[in-house]
Amino acid sequence: MSAVPVDTVLPVPVTGNTLSFQYATWMGICQGRAIARTDTATPGLTYFRMETGCTGTVHWRNLTTGATGDAEMRATNSLQSPPPAAAATGSGVLVATITLGIPYSTTFWPGMGMWTVP
Repeated sequence: MSAVPVDTVLPVPVTGNTLSFQYATWMGICQGRAIARTDTATPGLTYFRMETGCTGTVHWRNLTTGATGDAEMRATNSLQSPPPAAAATGSGVLVATITLGIPYSTTFWPGMGMWTVP
């Protein structure tokens, strides 16, 4: 019997604006929290996604090992959606800041949080 994956909603949301050139120039405010998913079946990996329609980048640091990295985050409006590709964060206690996606966005306030990876 294995444990179910754990979703940790990082407590400080990221806020900023985004521009879209797909149909016409459009600017909107984007705010959302990052979700870090871990699973005992895949130790040392973290899956990131946003709880809203925003995209962003997670800038993480493993406090246990000292490893650092960046991971792109896709948007999802459902906790049942499959997570994106895994980031090899390593096992331990992790902290992160989150900025909005590039290239056409400005982060006013970065998101933040911490979680534990098995």
